[in-house]
Amino acid sequence: MGAQIDPARVVAHGQVIEFDKNLGPRLVKTAKKAGLCSGWNNPAGHARIEVGDLFVETETDPARAGGFAMQRVCLDCAGLHLRAVGQLEICPACKHARPATPSMIRSGNRTCMVCQGKKSQAWAKKNPEKHVQHVKNYYAKRPGLYNAMARKYRAGNRKKISAHNAVYRAIKAGLLERAPCVICGSASSLGHHDNYARPLDVVWLCNAHHIERHKSLGWGHA
Repeated sequence: MGAQIDPARVVAHGQVIEFDKNLGPRLVKTAKKAGLCSGWNNPAGHARIEVGDLFVETETDPARAGGFAMQRVCLDCAGLHLRAVGQLEICPACKHARPATPSMIRSGNRTCMVCQGKKSQAWAKKNPEKHVQHVKNYYAKRPGLYNAMARKYRAGNRKKISAHNAVYRAIKAGLLERAPCVICGSASSLGHHDNYARPLDVVWLCNAHHIERHKSLGWGHA
């Protein structure tokens, strides 16, 4: 506990504890003098809190804190855990060791990004209307973000967008006819390009098989 650790990286019961030196500590403090640990989750407590150690000081739960007005509890006994970006953690869903990301630490989540993505996709598929509303609310709270992301996408995918536009114009002009998915026969199909340099050379695939095709090519989501 003697190491100097940035208090802003402390997570308590899944919630990031904010720490602002200008405003003073709200929950986590740095010990200026040594003393005993009251030990909430460890009746015996740790022997001492040394100078420079991080600790929790509270007066909100006197029954749990032993009946005294103020108690000093080390982070271990308070049930707090220090996390750092890149630190390997075991994902509770897939049980694989994954590096912690900034978003995982901010949210207090220990589920890896792969499993979280699968969970989000499953929820969106099960709740399409709620998902659409969630996306609308997300961008409504972040004015300009959607346009900024669209500009970034267009700048990095000029050939892809040009090929898509060429297919749209060819269909409208009667030069290209939309066909069912070549795999399942679904009438709701999209023109897939294996090579964007040949804009009218397309394979008609439904959305599900289009995504699978992109994944098989290592392109990610369609």
